[in-house]
Amino acid sequence: MARTKQESAPLVGDTLLADNLTENQNKMALHQQQIMEQFGEGLSYDRERVVHETKFYMAQSAEAMLEAGKRLVILKENEPHGDYLDIIQERLGMEPRIAQKMAQAALKYLSPALVNNAKSLSHLGKTKLYELMLEDDDDLAALAEGGTIAGLDLDDIDRMTSRELKAALRDAREDADAECPLHRTPWVSLH
Repeated sequence: MARTKQESAPLVGDTLLADNLTENQNKMALHQQQIMEQFGEGLSYDRERVVHETKFYMAQSAEAMLEAGKRLVILKENEPHGDYLDIIQERLGMEPRIAQKMAQAALKYLSPALVNNAKSLSHLGKTKLYELMLEDDDDLAALAEGGTIAGLDLDDIDRMTSRELKAALRDAREDADAECPLHRTPWVSLH
């Protein structure tokens, strides 16, 4: 077979960038510089450093949430219900639902079954801890020690967004329900 000659495309002459494009790039660069001056603590931008620091502070916030949750449990057990709600809302400035979630997380992750693993789980951050609260204590302990939940290990969960984790856990529960007919038919009596 003979080759056919391909014509080359004509070259386009120099094109000028729109004036507003250059102006917008300058504004963006100035904005980035201002952000680094305000929040960058005198350091230049380094993605890996910022990601690492963000994970560090997210873990600290999760640990702080568990500690605050312990105190909320103590308050709830020692104060009348109305007084407890007043303390939550007026003195602590919290919504009761948030206080409830924090207390539940403390009860879950600082229980005797998980207290030794709380630190390794807390690096996942508050939102992921909330998502994992429905999981069995033994499964969470196994996860902290290198196991998996819903086919995901700690590194997988760490890399996921909270929404991705929520979806993966939901899918795993649905799969488990599909495999077990008793889960699908709540009206069946086991007696």
